[in-house]
Amino acid sequence: MTCILHISVPCPLRQLFDYTSDLPISEWEIGARVKINFANRLCTGIVVKLSEVKSDTDITKLKAIEEKLDDKKLIPDELMQTLLWVSRYYHHPLGECFQTALPKLLRTGKPAELDKETWWFRTDITVDKKMGSKQQQCLDLLEDYADGISQSMFKQYLGNVSSSLKALETAGLISQQQKAKLPIPSNELNVDLILNQQQQQIVENVWQKKKNFSPFYWKE
Repeated sequence: MTCILHISVPCPLRQLFDYTSDLPISEWEIGARVKINFANRLCTGIVVKLSEVKSDTDITKLKAIEEKLDDKKLIPDELMQTLLWVSRYYHHPLGECFQTALPKLLRTGKPAELDKETWWFRTDITVDKKMGSKQQQCLDLLEDYADGISQSMFKQYLGNVSSSLKALETAGLISQQQKAKLPIPSNELNVDLILNQQQQQIVENVWQKKKNFSPFYWKE
């Protein structure tokens, strides 16, 4: 059954735009992305509201969406409410607010999928024979990481140990899973920023009101 999607479009107009979908309303979630034809160009919009098509509803002038990009909501309810508030408070087009909340690739309609990599985990099987030096190093490292270690972290710590990991997996001593790829932690030291007297005063004034919403304006 056809339903109507009320979509936020990346444009300077402060309104939603209605499009139709041949999928039933139960197949949609607020916060999902769609590809639409808007002003003769393809763009990515966000579903903000859903409506059933009633018997007296004229949908002949409404365009159909080009493509459903997400099966599940991409923008959670909390972020959705925050963006709606930002749009109302600053009198800014909602579509442009959504653009600032999404990474560039998602704004252009790319799949919302995380890059994955292999993670290794220690099993409960005990070692009953002497391991090679590289294999033992892998096991020792895994003993310190109960939540597993990624392939890239192994390479950073021990170099190329792919063959050692495969041998340990064959022996049943470790297992692998595909998980989201995470950035490797940096060992660089972060030097604390030293504030001047005026900056420190501003920080203290703002911090005193941390439990309440309060706008601040500072003029030199």
